[in-house]
Amino acid sequence: MKKYIAMCVVVLGFMSCNNFLSKNPDNRTDIDSKEAIQSMLVSAYPDWSYVWMAELMSDNVTDVGTIAPYSDVTVQQIYNWQDVDDETQDTPAGYWNRAYNAISHANTVLEAIDRLVADGTYAESDLSAQRGEALMARAYAHFMLVNLFAEHYNPNTAATTLSIPYVTEVEKVPNVTYTRLSVQEVYDLIEKDIQTAMPYDPAKSDAEQAPTLMSDAEMSNKSWHMNTKAAATFASRFYLWRGLKDKNDWKRVVHYADIALGNDPVAALRDWSLASSTMSGENAMSWDAFAQEYTRSRVSANLELKECISSGANDRAALYRYTMSDALQREIIGFSSDVFPTATRINHLFYCMALGYTTYDCYFIYKLKEEFQRDGVNANYGIPYVMYPLFVTEEALFNKAEALVMMEDYQGAIDLLDVYFEKRTEIPEGQSYSKEVYGVTPERIRALYSGTENHGDINPHYALTEEQKTYLKCLMRIRRTEFIHEGLRWFDIKRMHIEVRHANMNGVTNVLTPDDERRVLAIPEAALASGLLLDGQLPEVKKVQAVTVEDKPQAMYTRPKFDAEGNEIDF
Repeated sequence: MKKYIAMCVVVLGFMSCNNFLSKNPDNRTDIDSKEAIQSMLVSAYPDWSYVWMAELMSDNVTDVGTIAPYSDVTVQQIYNWQDVDDETQDTPAGYWNRAYNAISHANTVLEAIDRLVADGTYAESDLSAQRGEALMARAYAHFMLVNLFAEHYNPNTAATTLSIPYVTEVEKVPNVTYTRLSVQEVYDLIEKDIQTAMPYDPAKSDAEQAPTLMSDAEMSNKSWHMNTKAAATFASRFYLWRGLKDKNDWKRVVHYADIALGNDPVAALRDWSLASSTMSGENAMSWDAFAQEYTRSRVSANLELKECISSGANDRAALYRYTMSDALQREIIGFSSDVFPTATRINHLFYCMALGYTTYDCYFIYKLKEEFQRDGVNANYGIPYVMYPLFVTEEALFNKAEALVMMEDYQGAIDLLDVYFEKRTEIPEGQSYSKEVYGVTPERIRALYSGTENHGDINPHYALTEEQKTYLKCLMRIRRTEFIHEGLRWFDIKRMHIEVRHANMNGVTNVLTPDDERRVLAIPEAALASGLLLDGQLPEVKKVQAVTVEDKPQAMYTRPKFDAEGNEIDF
């Protein structure tokens, strides 16, 4: 039986309760030009993030104890997979609201395109690229919602498992009632939007494929939009996570990933060698400079970025009780290359950006820098902003490698890992990367990942041979390191049914079993009751205290140190 949710999605900005309830929901800015549509599309992506809460639920954090400077009930609830009361940023309810707000913007654009084409202001071809982006943006927001607020897709249960509403129209009256669809229905609607915007049928030749709507030609800054490569990476994610062999999903993943990777995947990947320049010397790069570079739009690996109100910046999130400890950091990154499938110094690059408050045993990889907006010139409170990478080239590469493993093209997967390690391996001066010296081999993968020592067991909804499982555990291990602090690990945990153990300083270990119902976030009570929020408003931004390194008494802001051979000598 279907369930219904009454949702009042505010389209533009924050409104007071009285103003919101006294006005027609369709009393909105008129979108009467291509320029107005382009401007609206920037708001078609959630401006609050799932990243920090996803990290808190994953095995990338632990309990470092009450010695940590910050303790927060909401953070504790998320860490322990409990229902969360708060509705501000970095919470399930906060993301739910902002995601549906973004969906409303996408639907407003699609409605405007229909109207402008119907009245003859533009031809359909004039606005096809904008239609494609709006469809992809709508699909993306729903996809993230269904994977947070529902069980992971399983063809055996998807048709009978309730998930979320799929909103395709602009609200014109208050308190519209929406139906909670099954996981299968939501996935089908997401696929419909993807295939309308960027079609691909594995059963057809290239010449027979329907034309794509996606185009970057009129995007002033591609990194703020679902551009062609970002859309292709999203499509590869969708089909990888769905994982239906009879629907040729593996072939679809390869097709879309190839679009994202382009003709020169090595050049398209992020250059982590910049981390080495933070060590010492005249041209040393500061930590802040590296973090800023990590999320710059000019970096080719950053396919799509989004600035979000969030407290999840590395040096702020790390100071909460539930964060990454020294021991956990070493587990994830490793002391040497033993947990990677090639004898390299890749770990050295990650350790170069491993920072810590040793007094509190709080650590992080300095990727995400906060831009803080104070309430006033002398105010010590304000709104934290973090630039998050929504899609990066590395994900497209890993998605393709995983699909190739499922197609039993192991050499193809190894070739892609060699592409990755060519960009991640720190080579001694005077040498260059060579497969003979540094290359990935099947023997090393089998030696490291046939058991569960370097990665726990995995059990997706599709069957795996022992060889496939070995290769996938290797990929899961590398993905965990590459995407640390970026939230993707939680979704790998869900889709691969990986057990998570959260230790607590009281001596009790909380275990999230592979099919634990706590893997599904609870739909906000306000949405279930009478609307997206009880009073029809979007939640208030949670203002936080401005902090700097100097504000943290007794904190030692440190990093690992290495000798000339890359061996850690002091920590």
